[in-house]
Amino acid sequence: MDGGHLVECGPTDRVLERPEHPTTRNLISCLPTLPSPRRRHDPTADDRRSVPVRDSR
Repeated sequence: MDGGHLVECGPTDRVLERPEHPTTRNLISCLPTLPSPRRRHDPTADDRRSVPVRDSR
């Protein structure tokens, strides 16, 4: 919408990938981008050392 008027409509994918109206293009350009997904750090994966256990007998 621009000034209370509908300026563009259609399937979401088409409107987002190929916007035709300048207002739609401007709105889409304001969307934040997310960083690429990174692998979660698994703290246990780095520490595979065995810990000596004393026998209490």
